[in-house]
Amino acid sequence: MENLNYYSIGNYENIRCLIMDAGVRIEDIVTTNIGQLMHIDPKESQVIGYNARSISFNQKISFINETKGISKLMIQKIQIFMEIRNKFAHMKSINSFNAYFQQSKKGENTKKKLKEWYENIGKKEKTLEDEYRHYITLLVKDIDDYLFYEHLQNIAVSIKNNIFRENNDLLIQILKEDVKSSKEASDIFYNAVKKLRKEKHKNK
Repeated sequence: MENLNYYSIGNYENIRCLIMDAGVRIEDIVTTNIGQLMHIDPKESQVIGYNARSISFNQKISFINETKGISKLMIQKIQIFMEIRNKFAHMKSINSFNAYFQQSKKGENTKKKLKEWYENIGKKEKTLEDEYRHYITLLVKDIDDYLFYEHLQNIAVSIKNNIFRENNDLLIQILKEDVKSSKEASDIFYNAVKKLRKEKHKNK
């Protein structure tokens, strides 16, 4: 998987395209993380893979939200994104943030939360649509950073292997370096393990 720069998704003129693209990318990271946790190859799996019999994006998110160690704030941010994504994906009439805020029962709460979290970050936008396009970009970046770094580290720590328990700081650094260059997210974890073992061997 590419190293994601979510500020680039703001180039979409169509807000629905922006949100759908972000959803696809987040699902890819979530699927990879679940695969690492469960020792399953998503490419071969009938459960978490990308076929008609696999569990849904919403079910994958529910699984992630029940993972030990995830903060209440991050759960809330993921839930907010999923609410927005689901409405834009399934309701034709919701084609702007203004329409979303008016037609969704949770619209006002979402509007309040996004403003609370991101109002003071970055430049001030002139219109409501541009303002919340900016906020959703920051929301997706927060979720991406968590799933790609902290959650993957939590998975490593949870595995019953002393190689992770004794070298958490080193593992984090290796993961961060690999994320910058690796094109396949599924390779990151295993490449980190190989590097970690080499480092342990050097230090003996």
